[in-house]
Amino acid sequence: MHGSNLFNDLFKVRIREDHSPKENFLSESFAHILRVVPGACEGWVSKMYGRSLILPEFSVSTRSSELDPLSGAVIFPDLRIDATTADGESIVVLAEHKWDSPCRGPIAELSADWRAHRD
Repeated sequence: MHGSNLFNDLFKVRIREDHSPKENFLSESFAHILRVVPGACEGWVSKMYGRSLILPEFSVSTRSSELDPLSGAVIFPDLRIDATTADGESIVVLAEHKWDSPCRGPIAELSADWRAHRD
């Protein structure tokens, strides 16, 4: 597998006639930062969880599909992070990015509820 390449990832979501994928552009750019900037993924996931986390292992993906255990519907989050903390806790973060919207967090309560229904 090749390393993360921002230009390749952004080319997939480039602006074309009758198509302006702002949110995909945002997601791919953010995913790249989380993958390659040391400490970025740990910092952001820690912010979302409201506590400091050390993530020795993590992967960041975009354009996945998931089954929402609360509604049974298929959802398409903009970003997915699969991680294992230094304490061995498995973490999955699903994020939806909306252009011109503020960040809402922490997500620990929501993800615990979602995880309880999923497991």
